[in-house]
Amino acid sequence: MNLFDDLHGFLPYQTWRGVLRDLRNRASCGLFSLHHAMVFLGQGGDYSIVRDNHPSLWAKIHAGTIAKDLTSLAKNLRLKAEEFQTKGIKSFRRHVDKALRAGSPVIIGSEPAVHWLCLGGRTHGGGYVWADSANGAAAVGAFDTWDEVEEWLTDGDTSALTEPFSAITVSPGKKMPASRSMVPWSGGVYESLNADADYAHDWSNLLADMLEVFWDREYVPKGVPAGEFLDHHLDGIVEATASLTWHDEAALRNLAHGYRHTADFHNLVVAKGCDAQAITAFAHKLAAKADASL
Repeated sequence: MNLFDDLHGFLPYQTWRGVLRDLRNRASCGLFSLHHAMVFLGQGGDYSIVRDNHPSLWAKIHAGTIAKDLTSLAKNLRLKAEEFQTKGIKSFRRHVDKALRAGSPVIIGSEPAVHWLCLGGRTHGGGYVWADSANGAAAVGAFDTWDEVEEWLTDGDTSALTEPFSAITVSPGKKMPASRSMVPWSGGVYESLNADADYAHDWSNLLADMLEVFWDREYVPKGVPAGEFLDHHLDGIVEATASLTWHDEAALRNLAHGYRHTADFHNLVVAKGCDAQAITAFAHKLAAKADASL
């Protein structure tokens, strides 16, 4: 994948390598968590826009770890954001589960609010997918059980489970298509993102390309799912592209599957009667991506 594209996906930038890129990354977990929420919603972009739009000068320089600041920042970016507070861990879990079922990522903070991460869905086994800017090489992973979420929230102090908890639910703004959220489906792709940091980093670039090929379901409700469409046409597209370029077919196929998964997990579709247009556009994107990254 090409790491020099303009947009950012899931970023493990609170590691030493990330801090060397920019010293402000050292204590920006709140800002990264909001960026990751945007990526889950299919609204990811240049991370610097998140930092530069922060209403607090101090938070731009330092942490951005105050829930009120993060909520204000999300609204500045035309997202819907709501901080919720509960009296105990059981009601907190109900709020988290409800938000995830609705396709909204949830930003949670460890006790005593020393670190933020973003919950972005459920695994097939009932766990919780997360994006964490401080998790070494892999910015995406999962808690296998809710007990692991609780342990992370309280740093293992079970006496804290009866204390109030708060988090931030992030949802698309009025002009943002809600169907593009990958939160309901992230359990099917988080392992691939965890295993390939370049793929996770490139996610928003892949989506930006696919938004020029396919459509959001809101606008074409009867469209054919892009993943299903590509399952029928991907082999032919890859073979034709390989025959017209110098790129290795296996490498092209790997790139094409990355595109396919991005379009599928963000619920994109093909409009009726636009098959040939979509195939041609996809082939052009694949060839350009290969030229830039292989």
